[in-house]
Amino acid sequence: APENEDEKELIKKAQNCKSNAIARYVCSDAEVKRINNILNETQIEHIFLKGAELRAVYPEVWLRTSVDIDVLIHRDDLKKAIAALTENGYKCKSDVQYHDVSLVCRGVHLELHHSIMESVDPLDKVLSLVWDYTEEYDRFQKKMKVPYFVFHQVAHTAYHFTHGGCGFRPFIDLWLLEKQGYNHGEVMRLCEEAGIADFYKRMIELIRVYFEGIPFDRENKEITDFIFGTGEYGQFDTVNTLDAGNKSKTKRIIDYIFIPYKDLAAIYPGAKHKILVPYYQLRRWFDRVFVQKKSRSAVKRIKGIKNNDRDTIKKIDRIIKISGLENIV
Repeated sequence: APENEDEKELIKKAQNCKSNAIARYVCSDAEVKRINNILNETQIEHIFLKGAELRAVYPEVWLRTSVDIDVLIHRDDLKKAIAALTENGYKCKSDVQYHDVSLVCRGVHLELHHSIMESVDPLDKVLSLVWDYTEEYDRFQKKMKVPYFVFHQVAHTAYHFTHGGCGFRPFIDLWLLEKQGYNHGEVMRLCEEAGIADFYKRMIELIRVYFEGIPFDRENKEITDFIFGTGEYGQFDTVNTLDAGNKSKTKRIIDYIFIPYKDLAAIYPGAKHKILVPYYQLRRWFDRVFVQKKSRSAVKRIKGIKNNDRDTIKKIDRIIKISGLENIV
């Protein structure tokens, strides 16, 4: 029994969190089944990603919460899938982006992916092969083969780590996946091809520290401070520092304003020809200044670059280096 009011309050908060997590899981699981039925009936091959699949390795499925449902389909099936989903109550909340389109129905957010690539060449070399690493599951629903599924989690974590921060949950996911058993050698082979083998080794080392009692060393402590300091979805101020390198602030601001064609095409799939670059550069500026959330606006990004100090840049550069991610920054 709780001994004081503080303990009672903590227990009450924990019970509320549990109830909310269970409620979210029930709603999400029902929608996953409905989406699966819609895509099966429409004869569209699809793969559920991230939380929808990871829940199965948790002691209780509701412990693996997620904000949205992620589904991968072939690019050629995108119009057909959107039509089928909108006929069943979904509404598009965005234009088609580099790798997905956002839809919403009854408070559930669906990210309909036509690609899992991250616009990072070493990662995309292997992420582009996703359909080669699937197996049959339920009619038109496929599943990633386990080593590739693990690789995808590592690659996605690596991408977020170098774009502001990844949070702690990927390490819980990897630990529980490892406890289920998988072919480490095959995962390592995929990671080596994608240039993130050292990062995978570091993730394995960190789960030994976090969950198996291996003592912290200096480098693991630094990386852990970065993970917890940047939060679950990354920290905007960190983004201003990660791309600094040895470039001057003026050069970094110019690079932010005038991004390469490859990156512009990743943001706007409609920029299929270089002749359209001026139009999409103007559209990007408009979006950054007037459309994006204030916390991610161009003005704040440029101020953040101007406010970066050399010590902070050196600290972040060291984190990237000891994490084994120099190849993908």
